[in-house]
Order: sequence, then structure tokens, then C-alpha cells
Amino acid sequence: MSKDAEQLREGYLNVIGIIALIALPTAVGIAATADVLVPLILGNKWLETIPIVKVLAFAGALPHSEQTRERSTLAWGGQGI
Repeated sequence: MSKDAEQLREGYLNVIGIIALIALPTAVGIAATADVLVPLILGNKWLETIPIVKVLAFAGALPHSEQTRERSTLAWGGQGI
């Protein structure tokens, strides 16, 4: 592996680690507090959406790593998928 490729790999893994360090605890926090936050922010009419909010909290954390991978591929000169 060339030095540039190794540096790109290390940088990519560092960025993914930072994203995971922020996105995953945030998703867990939103999912854990949805029972309180949904009625507080949206009102009692939205109580039925609490399970959906919990699922979407985790689903929202996942795309960030894919976006980072795609941008890294483009930066390296490859084609985006």
C-alpha cells in the first residue's frame, strides 16, 4: 500500500470513529428519552409516534458513515456510488 493510500485509510477511519462517537450516543439518547421528549415537544397527540421516533433515531445515525465513504472515494479520484 502506498503512503498516500495508508494516510487516506487512517484519516477515513479517524473520521468514521469521530462520527460514531457523536452519532451513536446521540441516537441512543434520543431513543432513550423519546418517551419524555415526544409529549414535551410535540404534545400528547403524538404519543403513538414514540416507537417510530426510537427507530428513526438509530436510522438517522447510519447514513453519516456512508456519506463519508462516498466523499472519500470521490476525493481519492474514484467514482461515487
